[in-house]
Amino acid sequence: MSFICEHWEALASLLLSVVAIGIAIYSSRQTSKEATRQIESIQELSCQTIENTTKEVESIKELAKLQIKSAIKQMEVEIEKAYISIKKAEQEIKEMDDIKNSSLSYHKEGREKLLADFKEHQADRDFMSNSNLMQRLLSIKDELKEMEKQV
Repeated sequence: MSFICEHWEALASLLLSVVAIGIAIYSSRQTSKEATRQIESIQELSCQTIENTTKEVESIKELAKLQIKSAIKQMEVEIEKAYISIKKAEQEIKEMDDIKNSSLSYHKEGREKLLADFKEHQADRDFMSNSNLMQRLLSIKDELKEMEKQV
């Protein structure tokens, strides 16, 4: 016991060192476990972020496809309008040529009669052109409704 009394400072220092090392080891293990948990959480979050980003990219692709389809439909409408206007103009040119080439056109009265008939049928030509355009637009509308259902 006298040894302990004589060397108590050295023994206390040694004991405190052992306790400090034990606390350091315990603390190190706890820190390592916490770091491992944090790394796993970061990995899970990264996977979720990647999944969400992939879904967003797919949604953007679908939206872009729909916008392209919509733009195509708008172009189809404009093309159809132009096509119908051209057909109407062709018909009017043909009728005017028929009037010019008609034997009645050599006489003023005959020409006036033919021109009056031409003007009289203008409403019919307009009706047919607009009717054709309306049918095509209704068809395009149905296609757009079908696209809307897909969304």
